[in-house]
Amino acid sequence: MQPAPVEHHRFQSADPDEVSAFIRQIYADNRFAAHRAGAREISIAGQAWNGISICDVDYDIPFRFDSELARPNYLILSCTRGGARYSRGRLATDCAPGDVIPISSTGNSTCIAHDDGLAHLSVHVDAGQLNRFAAQWLGEPLDAPILFDLKPLRADVAAQWNLAAGCLRQMLLMAPVPEAAAQGIVEHMMKMLLEGQPHGHRQRFTNPHPADETLARSAIDLIRADPLRWKSITTLAHALGCATGMLEHAIRRHAGRTSAELLVEARLDRLHRALLSAGGAQGFVETLREHGFAISNRFLLAYERRFGEAPSSTWRRNPNRPLDATRVDAGTRDLCEASIDRYIDANLSRPIGVGDLAGLVGLSEYDTIEAFKAAFSRTPKQYLIERRLAHARAMLRDGSATILAIAMACGFGTQSHLTATMRMHFGETPGQIRKRGTGA
Repeated sequence: MQPAPVEHHRFQSADPDEVSAFIRQIYADNRFAAHRAGAREISIAGQAWNGISICDVDYDIPFRFDSELARPNYLILSCTRGGARYSRGRLATDCAPGDVIPISSTGNSTCIAHDDGLAHLSVHVDAGQLNRFAAQWLGEPLDAPILFDLKPLRADVAAQWNLAAGCLRQMLLMAPVPEAAAQGIVEHMMKMLLEGQPHGHRQRFTNPHPADETLARSAIDLIRADPLRWKSITTLAHALGCATGMLEHAIRRHAGRTSAELLVEARLDRLHRALLSAGGAQGFVETLREHGFAISNRFLLAYERRFGEAPSSTWRRNPNRPLDATRVDAGTRDLCEASIDRYIDANLSRPIGVGDLAGLVGLSEYDTIEAFKAAFSRTPKQYLIERRLAHARAMLRDGSATILAIAMACGFGTQSHLTATMRMHFGETPGQIRKRGTGA
């Protein structure tokens, strides 16, 4: 089966009709009206994959949005700037920075933004996918679609949601997407909503009856025998002919760990064996990807905790590894995001080349590029530019330094270079970012 493709969304416009048409394309039929005339643009950028999409959305103007029909998606928005009032019939709630609010796929939906507009991380989940997942979890059809209470998630659930959404976004930027891990994150996010946000079926999700212990043992044996076959607990429950929630509860009671933890452990064990014996032309990074892993601090810590050594050390003991393979493994343990960021920040105003980063991590320039792609889904140059831009944007919003001084301090050299780079990445000039950040 061909892997599901990733669609990339990128939209900018100051025309309300164009905004409405694009929202209709990615979310739902709607009426969109700006409350103040002007040339301020609305930007939407993100990725869509396998029934879920994640987009950064920035409305730099007050507006009203109405959707009266049943929508094909659930919208979960994480407010990052500004605010709005959402309503459904007689129910209403306010959305402020830090809030995460699920908007259900049924019922009239209205959003009225505050005077300073609204920026948020927008996650769309296919309505059919979420309701099928809910039915599979309960082991019986739903008598009505899930209708979430119109209010923000609890703070602890919101923090977990934002963390999971960030992880999924990083996976969608990888090529290829690690499908098993990505699907596991998607199901984790749906389960988080169903257990963490009030709705008509919530009691049945939080207190499921456990499945027979024999089924739990069978599920654990299947996970350990072939962890790459089972993308998630849902596929496993379907194969065993039982409700997902009942099976998960039984696995926790029998093994003392969740199915997700068991799947990761089993994939780590399978990876460990592959790193010791893989041959042919397959290299270190390809072996990791085949098992749904990428080089990251979290992966390295989990691997070392389980096997007492870095994955690169295991790979070096493999007599079958290709002699001409890249030496990414030699410096993998040193490819630490925190240390790279510290180095860039300490040298922000001066030129930094691939050779400088290669010297930092102890790899050749070619291997450094490959390692950055595997760990961060970016080349060293892209990573460096994003780090410089993050500092420049923070200085524009929070400081009084001139744009030229900021360009020099962040390593862009000239104001025109900073302006061109920001326009390309953010769709705004430094002056526009400063004006919006200060509320001028």
